[in-house]
Amino acid sequence: MRTSRLHELRETLRVYLAEERSLRTAAELLHVARNTVTYRVERAEELLPTTTTAGSSLELRAALEIAWAASANATPGSGY
Repeated sequence: MRTSRLHELRETLRVYLAEERSLRTAAELLHVARNTVTYRVERAEELLPTTTTAGSSLELRAALEIAWAASANATPGSGY
């Protein structure tokens, strides 16, 4: 899977969870259709060892925030 595609999935899942699983709010913040958020969340969950609905998502949210911060601080051309 392309790095840009993984970045989209991570970012969508990060916003979705931060907005307390609101598809509408996540779509508005990401400037995409609600169905796009639904598709991306489902695709991200297929790639995860656990679902976002199983128990607490605190560890997953923390990992997504770290990945987001790392990508924001990555140097151009670093491949992230």
